[in-house]
Amino acid sequence: MHTSKIQESHQSAAEELLSNYLNQDVDLIEIERMLNEMLRHYLRPTDEWNLSRKYALLALDTSEVLTRLLKEIGDYGKSCKSEA
Repeated sequence: MHTSKIQESHQSAAEELLSNYLNQDVDLIEIERMLNEMLRHYLRPTDEWNLSRKYALLALDTSEVLTRLLKEIGDYGKSCKSEA
């Protein structure tokens, strides 16, 4: 019983979070493009910037998680609109 209440709480929190993004004029594709541009800029080597492999991999892993999240939020928003 307690576990189901926690799951319901998590579900409602997730839905509230998604609705905050989907009810605004937020272009998730534009945010994803910006994220990719920032990542490329961060990883682009320059004379004064020597990024270690450890931090390059961390940046790539983090961007992958954020990109996946953005895509899933977008897909969720599309499915909500098609159900309406």
